[in-house]
Formats: sequence, structure tokens, C-alpha cells
Amino acid sequence: MIRSISAAITLLVLTGCVGRVVKPSAGAQLTNPERVDWSDWSATLAQACTDSSVDYGRLIQDPAPLRRTLARAANVGPDTRPNQFPDDSSRLCYIINCYNATILDTVVRLLERSSISSSSIEFEYRFVIDGRPMSPADLRHEALTLARDDWRVRFALCDAHRVGPPLFRHPFLPELLDGQLNEVVRISLASDHVVLVSHSERKLLLWDELYSVRRCLIDDYERRHKTTGATMLNVLLDWSDEPRRFTLNSGIGYETGILPDDHQLNYLNPPPPESQQSVFARLASFTLLKSAK
Repeated sequence: MIRSISAAITLLVLTGCVGRVVKPSAGAQLTNPERVDWSDWSATLAQACTDSSVDYGRLIQDPAPLRRTLARAANVGPDTRPNQFPDDSSRLCYIINCYNATILDTVVRLLERSSISSSSIEFEYRFVIDGRPMSPADLRHEALTLARDDWRVRFALCDAHRVGPPLFRHPFLPELLDGQLNEVVRISLASDHVVLVSHSERKLLLWDELYSVRRCLIDDYERRHKTTGATMLNVLLDWSDEPRRFTLNSGIGYETGILPDDHQLNYLNPPPPESQQSVFARLASFTLLKSAK
């Protein structure tokens, strides 16, 4: 039944039947509007990112940098300005940054209209990206296609679920991409929302996308270490610092399983000011369906 629903949603997206188109912000004042520039996206991430959550309240208070990011992305991209995106790394960084920006803007728009849709967040809106309407689901597909067999890219795509990788604090840049992907994997694997040692179940519970590519990670580990017979625990220990290794070692001998998604938003939950009570009340009741990936 779940597979049928997912297939139906995917078909609707492909035929253009879901996802209202969000037009670029008419009031966005851009410097050099025909040039790639991630300064507003950097400012948005500085506003929003915490250690493992997103401060949507701050984005609601000041959405201008996020809206400017998307206004620029509407007119500047690999198709509209190919000379600014000369290789796969520059194109991949563009798609990852746009994916994360559209996810943030989707959540902000849902909260601003006080109406939380039951549809998947990746299909709620289509944004004009690189001259054409694209949903976050479309951007995810393009990112994974460009990534080919680089499983690390999955950790760079933050879909607003609490279970899964956190939003990376910096724009992805082509000259830094390899190191940034390694960093985002380390940060993600250190989170109990990506890998949880469940002693009650005697299992290593993995975020579902990590679980789906676990064989790729084991093969990569065996190739790098010139060994055979590795396990997922070997992989996790290899990517972890000393404190995390201590936690993971308590799960020696455990089988792997899928970490259940609690369908909660990855929002920061500080004590809200009185003027923000209604916003945070909506945040607290915000639940998400898992996207069809």
C-alpha cells in the first residue's frame, strides 16, 4: 500500500499535477543578479543552523536572505549560465544548495500560511530554479544522478525530518566539495538521529537512506583498507571520533536495522517569545510524511 501511494505521488509530480509554483521574490534586490553568488545562502545558514536543528523562527522573522537566494537561483544556473558551471562539481554544489534552500522555504511558507499539508514536503511546491519549475524532489533526483556512485551526497541533502542528516552550516562550493562531503558524513554519523545504538533491540538502527546504501559503504571500506569481511560497525568506527567510537563499541555484535522516522520536523525548540507563540505552536504540531525517494 505504501509503495502504491509513493508511486502515485511520483506520477503526479512527473505529470505536473502537484506542487504550486513559487515565483521568485519580486522585491529581492540582487547585486550582479546574473552571477552565481552564495553570500545570501551563507547568511541564511548562519541564521538558521544550530548543532542539529533549524531555527525556523528566525527565518520567519527575516526571510529576505533566503528569498534572495532563490530569486538568484531562478535566473542563474548550469542551463542559463553554463560558463559559470564548468564541471560536475560546480553543478552538483548548485543543485545541493538549491535543494536545501527550497526545503527551508517550503517549511517557512507552510508556517506562514498556518496550513500544514499532509503531502510530502518535497512535493508541496515547485520553485523556479535555473529557469524552470522544479520541486525539491526533482532537485534531489538531479543531485543523486550527478553524484553517480558517490553515496556521501545523500548526507548533504537535508529534507527537514528530525531523523536524518542535519543541515550543513556552509554553502557547498566546488573547490571544497570533497572535504565538505567528508565533513557532513562525519557530522551525520555522530548523530543519534542517523545512527542509534538500541540496546533494548540489540541493534544498530540506521537512517533509512544509510541502511539502503550500507553495502556501498562496506565495499568502500574494504577497498580503502584492502580487507574483506567488514561490517557496518567497522565503517561507522572508521568515520567516528573517540567519544563516538566508545558509544558504537557498546553495540558490538548487534545486527543492523532501520531507524524509525518519527515524522517530526528538525526544528529548534527554544522558549518562544510571547509574539511568537502561535508560530511555535504550529512548529510543535508539524509532522511530515516521508518523501518518495
